[in-house]
Amino acid sequence: MQHTDVETGRRATGRVVMLVDNNVDDDSRVQKAARSAAERGWDVVLLGRASTQPRTWMIGNAEVRLLPMTPTLGKRRHEFRRRWLIAPLAYPPTGVAARRAADIKAWRADLALRRKSVAVLGQHLSRPDRAVLRAEATAAKVTGKWISLRTRQLKFGQRMRNHLTLPTDRLYTAFWQKLYGNRAWRRLEPGLWDYEFAYGKAIDGLAPDLIHANDFRMLGVGARAITRARAAGRDVKLVWDAHEFLPGVQSWQNNRRWLPANLAHEREYAPYADAVITVSETLAELLQQTHKLPRRPDVVLNAPDIDHAVTAEPPAESRAG
Repeated sequence: MQHTDVETGRRATGRVVMLVDNNVDDDSRVQKAARSAAERGWDVVLLGRASTQPRTWMIGNAEVRLLPMTPTLGKRRHEFRRRWLIAPLAYPPTGVAARRAADIKAWRADLALRRKSVAVLGQHLSRPDRAVLRAEATAAKVTGKWISLRTRQLKFGQRMRNHLTLPTDRLYTAFWQKLYGNRAWRRLEPGLWDYEFAYGKAIDGLAPDLIHANDFRMLGVGARAITRARAAGRDVKLVWDAHEFLPGVQSWQNNRRWLPANLAHEREYAPYADAVITVSETLAELLQQTHKLPRRPDVVLNAPDIDHAVTAEPPAESRAG
């Protein structure tokens, strides 16, 4: 596809693959970037993450594709195990706690129905039958308390471990930071690989000339994609669009590993970017200092697009309700 660069006036040919870690619908910056690049003649494919089902639509002349992503590595190993030391009575985190709670609820409902059925049918319970009902009611009550205790233990253990603040958790984090440096995210936040598995094959299949990676998670996906392309003999450029200053961001997950892991990931892949753009002059300065960038990032403001009264128009099913 031929296009004219608005700054140089040169004719060029190329495909841009834009990457974003959301469903595109509510990201006006990404929508405007995709539309603008397509209007200037680029063949634009915007890859986003599907909230539910994969879908495709157009933003102007830019194609949007939402990809499914299974967060397989996003779930940590300890989430599959019991916390024997801090919650020895807890159920295993397999869903059995909910099943046992449902079992006891059904048992109590059956006992209540049996009592009422006798009255409805005009019958009288014999003394042995009444004794059996009382014994079952007592057993159901005791069992219910036991199930509640084990369920509370499960929730307590999950809450304690999910914050990753135990001494063993802090030691684990420090060990891998010391051993791996910027590569430590592979141990601290392995769920970042899930983005690679969701996007990588699609990017390679599109054979882009330019990859526009939005924000820190997509930076790694884009960097690995250009590495594969260049190893195959194709000269692909990477633009990193930094939306925020990651060191100043509050962790998106309530645990102590999320921020250091994502900082390491960003530091590892920032040098792969052929160009960096961002949202403000202050952030441009901070990014250049933090990553020792050879030149100051260009600033593209999150400003309203006055040339288009109507923004992206997703498919009808996404607007339903």
